[in-house]
Amino acid sequence: MAEPVSARLKRRQLCAALAQLAAWTLIARAARANAIELDPRARARLRELVRALDERSAETQRRAIDPIAWQARVEALLRAAARPLPELLAAVQLERLLGEFEADVKRRGRVTRRLPIPLAAPRFDMKLFVLAPGRAIVPHGHDNMQSAFLVLRGGFHARHYDRLHDQADGVVIRPSIDRGLAPGESSSISDYRDNVHWLTSRDGLGALLNVRADAGASARAPSRAPGRVYLDPAAGARDGDLIIAPRTSRGALEAKYDAV
Repeated sequence: MAEPVSARLKRRQLCAALAQLAAWTLIARAARANAIELDPRARARLRELVRALDERSAETQRRAIDPIAWQARVEALLRAAARPLPELLAAVQLERLLGEFEADVKRRGRVTRRLPIPLAAPRFDMKLFVLAPGRAIVPHGHDNMQSAFLVLRGGFHARHYDRLHDQADGVVIRPSIDRGLAPGESSSISDYRDNVHWLTSRDGLGALLNVRADAGASARAPSRAPGRVYLDPAAGARDGDLIIAPRTSRGALEAKYDAV
């Protein structure tokens, strides 16, 4: 006899609730194991941030808001979460993580780690990027993706470009942002604004919190798989304020811009 729909729904809701409870329990245990006492307000703000990021990502994937609105709202959420910044750093246990990554950063110059999200089925993901001075997230564009960075530590030189159109000999881009980012500041990308970015760590050890979501139905080309497009703005031919940036590989860009 088939299980009634109402019973299946209740079972799914219970599983989701248990998964969320388990995730928060793991965070609490990790904090206790590392002698980190999270301020209750910081913990509550982190929980609110995660839920708000998930809601914004769900909205854009079903076209309730457009990607540019996602960028503005997510950047605002991240900047608000960073005031005051020490509370957010305690909530994500940054100093403990940096201690764990120290050897890898010295050896490789960078570490990237996916951060757990205490939701049953999140519509976004979070990563922590840690870069030694002079190391870079090399220039690249995006297909069917939207993401935002928040500087947690150090300083970064952020360069963004609007991706106007693709052609046979490269990608036509136009510079849109060229400035420093200090702790608590953010930048973002989507299919429609500042699609190409390039970030270089410049003031000591740099740490970035990254939030990324697939654009879904809101993408410029929804049939394209979410992914990166590697290109070299500095090697492109110029036509006024436009650059025809040649496509290249991640390895070639890292050899050129990420080798210190």
